[in-house]
Amino acid sequence: MNTDVINIVFGIIGTIGTVLGVVGLILAKRGVKKKEPVFSIKSNNLISSSISILENLNITYKDYKVESLTVAKILFDNQGAETITRQDTETINPLRGCYELS
Repeated sequence: MNTDVINIVFGIIGTIGTVLGVVGLILAKRGVKKKEPVFSIKSNNLISSSISILENLNITYKDYKVESLTVAKILFDNQGAETITRQDTETINPLRGCYELS
């Protein structure tokens, strides 16, 4: 048998082995079930203390002057393969709406 043919055959076998190994790693990673909570925050400043477009506009909340107001949207997602259950989110300090007056 010619050595060039043998080298080509072993090269093809090596390439196939490498491709199968990479595919196996990808499938193994997908098969691992884990919880992977992630979040993103998008905020919009509605009122800023340094910018006053309307000079006679006054906004108050419970008799406090609102000088700065930002609305934030928080998106929670699970990028893992296992479902996040209610028991996973139980905590001493649960999520709740809040406000801060400075």
